[in-house]
Amino acid sequence: MQRKVKRKMPKPGMTGICLKTEVAELLRTKAREANMGLNDYLTAILMGPSFPAFRHKAGR
Repeated sequence: MQRKVKRKMPKPGMTGICLKTEVAELLRTKAREANMGLNDYLTAILMGPSFPAFRHKAGR
């Protein structure tokens, strides 16, 4: 008899994303090094200044 795995659904107002294990571990490590939670760290890097290479390509 197989045991059903109960999936954890995100809390209301939240969403879930799938990442490779290595990527998730790297992000958690970087967040810990910055003394931040993972959500705060991701928000900071996503809202921060973009990389010059990306700005250059977008400005063509």
